[in-house]
Order: sequence, then C-alpha cells, then structure tokens
Amino acid sequence: GGNNADGGVPRRGVPVRAACLVDVDLVVDFTPSVMAQDEAARQRQQAEEERQQAELARKEAVAAEEAAKQAAKEAAEAAEAAAREDEEQRRKRKAGAIAALSALENSTGKTTAAPNVADESTDSIVCQTHIVVRCADGSRCQRRFRLDAPLLAVFWLVEAEAALNAMPEHNFALATSFPRRKIARPAALPPDGPTLAEAGLTGAQEALFVESAAHQ
Repeated sequence: GGNNADGGVPRRGVPVRAACLVDVDLVVDFTPSVMAQDEAARQRQQAEEERQQAELARKEAVAAEEAAKQAAKEAAEAAEAAAREDEEQRRKRKAGAIAALSALENSTGKTTAAPNVADESTDSIVCQTHIVVRCADGSRCQRRFRLDAPLLAVFWLVEAEAALNAMPEHNFALATSFPRRKIARPAALPPDGPTLAEAGLTGAQEALFVESAAHQ
C-alpha cells in the first residue's frame, strides 16, 4: 500500500489529474506536411529555371554583342578595301587620260595648252576655243583646243586634271550653264565620235561644268 491522500503521495493505480513540469528541456520534432514539401520543391525548381533563363539571356546578349562587333569590323574592312580599289581605279583613269591627251597632242596637234592668245595668228584664234570646266569641288580644268579636236578630249581633260577625290564617275556628263545643255561622253574618237565644232563648242571661250551620273 501507498500513502493515502493526506500524505500527498498518490496511490498506485490512481490517475493524477495534473502534472507540473519545472526545469524540463523539451525537444519536439514537427514533420512538415506533404503539401509544404511540394511547394518548397516547386519554388526551388522555379528559382532554378529562372536562373537558367537569366544565364541563357546573358550568353545570348554577349553573343549578339560579339556578332555586332564582328559585323562592324568586317563592314569597315570592306569599306576600306572598296575605297582603296576606287582610289586605284581613279589613279589609272587619271594616268590614262594624261597619256591620251599627250598622244593626241603629239600625233595631231589638235589640243594645245598655249596660254597666250595674242601670240597666235588670227586664223589660229578663230580655229580654237578655250574650254573651262568647273568640277564638283569648285576647282577648274582648262585648256585651249582646236575646234576639230575630239570632244572626248574635254572629258580626258577633266580626268587628267581633277583631284582624285573630285574625279567624277566614268560616265559623267558635261553641261553648259546658259542656255543649259547636257553634253554626253562620246563613245569614240572622230570620225565615229564628234569634234568640238560638231558638239557646238565653237565660242572663243566655253564654260562647262561637270554633271555627275546621279543627276543625269
């Protein structure tokens, strides 16, 4: 037997209505629910997908930037090569025009650079015209020609004396100011092509200007 109720000790088999726990450490494990676990897994997966998408976007941006730089570099190199080729072609045209004028002068005397009209006879003055051509950059090419000189020689004059950066395209034309009249580049020398006289350039001085192919 145990003590009775008056002694403060509970009897065996008698339930205790209340217990007082003093200075007791309790460790309680809470197992997360299945829904909470699924939500956490979903959030981790979403975060990983967002990270992968951000990384992919970054790589694509870097690749696009590199491609743009490469394209710009190639375009600059192509433009530089085209400019060199264009300059070389202009140099060849200039050399060819100078040679053509020289050959024409040596073979026929139909072009002359004589600057002093007063030193020439009346007949020679009548048979000549002073051609002045204004180029696109404002510079002037001028020379005295006989009226039976080929019209093509005036085009050679422009190509021979114009600065390289002001030399017009091969198919440029000439034009008079007043009355305005366009003079196309002839395809051949006389007799297949016109002379200055046949082109109507018979004045003591003829003022022309270069008309580019874009304005024709």
